[in-house]
Amino acid sequence: MALLRGLRVADFTWAWAGPTLTLLLSDWGAEVIKIESSHRVDIERRLAPFPNGLLDINRSGRFWGLNRGKLGCTVNLATLQGRELAKKIVLKSDVVVENFSPGVMARLGLDYGSFRSLKPDLVYVSLSGFGNSGPQSGRAAYGAHLAYESGFFKLTGTGEGTDGVGIQVPYADPAAGTAGCAAVLAALRYRSRTGVGQYIDVAQLDTLVSLMPTSVVASQVLPAWCRQRGNEHEGLAPHGCYPCQGQDEWIAIAVQTDEQWQALAAALDAPELADHADFATAAQRWANRKALDALLALRTRDKNRWQLAGALQRAGVPATGVYTSADLLHDKHLRERSFFADMAFSPAVAQISVPGMPAHVDGEAAKSLPAPDLGQHNEYVFRELLGLSEQEIYLLSDAGGIE
Repeated sequence: MALLRGLRVADFTWAWAGPTLTLLLSDWGAEVIKIESSHRVDIERRLAPFPNGLLDINRSGRFWGLNRGKLGCTVNLATLQGRELAKKIVLKSDVVVENFSPGVMARLGLDYGSFRSLKPDLVYVSLSGFGNSGPQSGRAAYGAHLAYESGFFKLTGTGEGTDGVGIQVPYADPAAGTAGCAAVLAALRYRSRTGVGQYIDVAQLDTLVSLMPTSVVASQVLPAWCRQRGNEHEGLAPHGCYPCQGQDEWIAIAVQTDEQWQALAAALDAPELADHADFATAAQRWANRKALDALLALRTRDKNRWQLAGALQRAGVPATGVYTSADLLHDKHLRERSFFADMAFSPAVAQISVPGMPAHVDGEAAKSLPAPDLGQHNEYVFRELLGLSEQEIYLLSDAGGIE
């Protein structure tokens, strides 16, 4: 995938949100140089999963999922020499992305204002929890907290005496990274016409709220519409997840028409459902949805989730077995679309499959390389890109600028 070939990105990101943005640019063909420190290792390098459960900062599954295909160099930004090196990398780049707390890059002399006159065509992205303006801009942010503060989790859960239901993916992070990537592409388009760069301020809170326009508007038009409804649909029934044969195995079913309802009853060999007076119309099924869900659960409980889903799909009923992450790795559809990138990982886990770019261009899936080891590409960055001599590299390393 070479749509962004020739574009260079100075990546000062860490954790989840910023690396998502630069990962997308890398997938489209940009050269992304991840600037790290061995003194302040990216938190994702320090978090499980690791092969055999043993800490290895170069083999974190979390880090690999977010940083495949990037180049990595180690610079100590706590030193004057390190900051000067970072400035040289920025001046060789088209895009800068950082997701430190507001004010950190300014204190290091690496903020947009420090480069605006030196490189007026630079596209510079700051990504933070609350943005670089407003009364909350200096607050620390965490993905789960932002999901509550945005109202996102108030729309999850059943509403039956429970709070919102949290999830393992902190939506604020990948959502903001994706929004930031779109902004970068727009800024690059503007630069191609004018030669002028842009400063882009992305707030994770803003991004999450922007994903819920319907509920925000509904809260003003019909407040009662904004409620926690679990798997319920506001007008369709059945619409939910139902237990299947095995431990913690489920099928998701959604019925939109009377014809689909009849097909569902036939697939379950349940004529008593098809003929039930309380379920004859869509309006009746929705009004009696709780009783309907209970009866369906009894009928699906002894069925294989994949076999039942296949039968329903063939009958024209929207249905799927509920996938686990492990199930996805064996999904024929994803495999045939070359969605996963398979790469060597470690002696303990010889190969892993990493999710790839969810788009094909002219039928081509994005290709990717493994995530970089800490400092793996120092030679390329400092010698080839910046043109430093062996003596200069030695002196910078001795002074602590290069780690």
